Amino acid sequence: TLTDHAYDAILGLIECRSLKPGELVSHRTLARTLNISKQPICLALGRLREDGVVTSKPRVGTQVALVTADEMWGMLQWRVALETRIITLAKDWATEAQKADLRQKAEALDKRVEAGEACMRDEMGFHQFLSEICGCDKFRDELKKLNIFHLKASLCELIALGDSGQPRKIGVSHVELAHALSDDGLDPAKLMEAHICQSRDMRDFTRRYVENKRKSRQ
Repeated sequence: TLTDHAYDAILGLIECRSLKPGELVSHRTLARTLNISKQPICLALGRLREDGVVTSKPRVGTQVALVTADEMWGMLQWRVALETRIITLAKDWATEAQKADLRQKAEALDKRVEAGEACMRDEMGFHQFLSEICGCDKFRDELKKLNIFHLKASLCELIALGDSGQPRKIGVSHVELAHALSDDGLDPAKLMEAHICQSRDMRDFTRRYVENKRKSRQ
């Protein structure tokens, strides 16, 4: 629908930093930029507000949400706990066809990541599919909500870390995660934890967060 298109397009503007944390969002400007009428824009912003991506305040207007370092840290810990359990269940519950589909998605995604062509929503799509084959609808729904928050939190908080513009290197790849579902010699939970925590952005954020916390306690 036009609302879905507007929703994805606004997320894209946030992801490419055309809309920055704390910036006021103009319905009229968005309608003109995206060539979409104001009604779908308003409905899309309503959904984004429910997801926590934007906020609205009287006499202020709609803004791209700001995320504190503490919120980001908490989100990271919750994501590790949630996704390590999801991949553990997926190893037991996913069908062979689903595992093969996951491997295909992983190979395609890793090529895009290494070429610097993948966006965060591409990666979240892979993780969401993994949650859909784990056999637990509750985990699937929780990860869906977290993915939106992860997109918002990462972009808003990690902007300060800078971006070299170079293709992103993968620690534990998506292909390794996919193969862990079929290889009894691999521990999928440990691989998932490493995949999340050893990524460049998360590693740099964690280092800075811990350093700042230690300084504040001195």
